[in-house]
Amino acid sequence: MAIEFQGQDWSNPRVIGFKNNLKGCGFVFKLTREDGTIADDTMGVNISVYDSSGSFRPTMKVFNPGEKTWTVSFYAGEEIDPNGYRVQYYCDHSITTQDPYK
Repeated sequence: MAIEFQGQDWSNPRVIGFKNNLKGCGFVFKLTREDGTIADDTMGVNISVYDSSGSFRPTMKVFNPGEKTWTVSFYAGEEIDPNGYRVQYYCDHSITTQDPYK
């Protein structure tokens, strides 16, 4: 069994998966271009995650069309950085790389 401690709080555990169906920890974003257009899976979206030391962290990304959000997850077994992450993204026809979360 895999357990996530919500809000990094040991007193707030939640089961997130089992040996055969582990769910990684990660982020959910609604990303847009500068003009407000939703950045979906047809736009060549590239999402990069860096830990607090500035090291790139490999992740999986999935677009959720119903919610128009991106779920970005760490691979099972990855250690979580307690000091947080920096996330950058860009997509086709976008002017700059954006930082939705620091």
